[in-house]
Amino acid sequence: MRLREFLLTVGFPAVRLGVVGIDTRHVRAEDGLEPFDADEIYGNRHRDDDSLPKNFCFTVATR
Repeated sequence: MRLREFLLTVGFPAVRLGVVGIDTRHVRAEDGLEPFDADEIYGNRHRDDDSLPKNFCFTVATR
């Protein structure tokens, strides 16, 4: 099973791993995932472009 398929089917684990400093419990909160403009992040669109984003991405965990 591919990772994307697994995460869409089963979901992302909402856990706190204090040893490595990762906490993904915010994923289960109602407002836990803030959408970002993926095209802007990856350089496919300029910041001054006021059109509505078409591609979104989310931050689940950072290290």
